[in-house]
Amino acid sequence: VGLVVVICAVIYFLFSPNDQIGKTPSRAWRLVKTIDHVPSGQKIRVVQYNILGDAYAWALPTPSRSERYPNATKEILDWNNRLSLIREELHSYNADLITMQEVDHFDDLSRVLTPLGYKGFFINRTGGKPDGCAIFYKSARFHLMWNTTISYQELPAKKGLDVTRYNNTNIGVVALFKLVEGDDMTLALATTHLFWNEDISDLKVQQASYFLETIEHLGSHPVIITGDFNSVPSSAVVELFRTGKLLGTHVDLRGHADQSHFSHSLKLDDVYESMSHPHTIYGQKFSNCVDYIWKTKNLELEAILEPPTGIKTLPDQNWPSDHISIGADLILGQNYQKE
Repeated sequence: VGLVVVICAVIYFLFSPNDQIGKTPSRAWRLVKTIDHVPSGQKIRVVQYNILGDAYAWALPTPSRSERYPNATKEILDWNNRLSLIREELHSYNADLITMQEVDHFDDLSRVLTPLGYKGFFINRTGGKPDGCAIFYKSARFHLMWNTTISYQELPAKKGLDVTRYNNTNIGVVALFKLVEGDDMTLALATTHLFWNEDISDLKVQQASYFLETIEHLGSHPVIITGDFNSVPSSAVVELFRTGKLLGTHVDLRGHADQSHFSHSLKLDDVYESMSHPHTIYGQKFSNCVDYIWKTKNLELEAILEPPTGIKTLPDQNWPSDHISIGADLILGQNYQKE
């Protein structure tokens, strides 16, 4: 009898649902502007998500990992459990375009998102890093025309910068899509993951400037820009995106670009500006807004994904990353570029 009890207990442990893994709470979409008579195919939902790379979730030894992620047990950090929550969350949003950072299991993501109607591609960071950026798109709505990688390792050579300070493995990705419906309308989507270290904030500015410079060369296509900028709303990086200009004397450049002037001509809108930038990362020691969605003027903002409430340190049983996803419903305007 004792052996039977033990066997039953083992079977229950192996095959019963894991009660540590919850279900991602539903989130509402906040209407920003009522837009009447939207032509078929011209409404686009985009979601931005740093999903926390599996390699980074387990990078620290147990005591330090528990300190960094106090609400995440080993079961909660397990990649397959987090993948299930990511899939469930993204399925609920039904986005047309998804941008991701810290992707180190692209094949797994593709496997669970393909049945939902997505195609995607992945660009690995340089320097042998395990992760990179991915873009997924609804294949019934978009044809991918081309994509290109922006390697920030090129910065020293391209801009004459100090290689010991500015050689970095982060990347940006730009893709051009043609809409299946919409009279051959095109749309550019760019995403990036900027360097994290605030002690080298000038590197982030140089990366952002190079990223924007590349996007400027696209011409008059409507553009959506997303990413984990590792930069708070008061930073030089966000000022450059928001205003289109930045003096080299800004404190974030740390005296390394006093004679420089950074600028771009994209005229970007921050889709979450009306909400005063809700936090997008919830760490044990740092919580703030570091993820963004920007749009050009030939896209109208209809709605944004509401931030969740009651969040403490992530990840936890309901939220699979230390970042939350953000999203926007955008409407293509009339001033678009045809192929």
